[in-house]
Amino acid sequence: MRLKIILSSLSLLFLFSATSLYADARLEQELGLSQDQAAKVNTIQSKYRQEYSKVRQEYNRENRALRRARLDGDNATVAGKEKTTKKLEQDMKAIKSKEDGEIKALLNAEQKAKFEAWVQKREARDRKSGSRDIR
Repeated sequence: MRLKIILSSLSLLFLFSATSLYADARLEQELGLSQDQAAKVNTIQSKYRQEYSKVRQEYNRENRALRRARLDGDNATVAGKEKTTKKLEQDMKAIKSKEDGEIKALLNAEQKAKFEAWVQKREARDRKSGSRDIR
């Protein structure tokens, strides 16, 4: 009995640790990624996630400041914050574009077509929700 508990615990531990080694499950499933491709996609996503997160946090701070300036009627600050937030939006798009490019480089022709469709769905969902989050 004790052995079963230990083995079950180890199995769960392995299961949860293994999932973090691979690309997000929806993407992996939709594209039909091999384990090797999934691991490489996860590495790419992890690399860009940190960079994107920094820019996204700065964007959130600036966007809050922009909203406050609008509420205060501070037109000079509004103009400056609008420029800053637009630049940060462009930076987020550029990061996402680099990430997508690296992922596409790993894919075969069929997977690339599926990935393009997946990216278009992601972008349409973000536009529909009003999200400025490019992810």
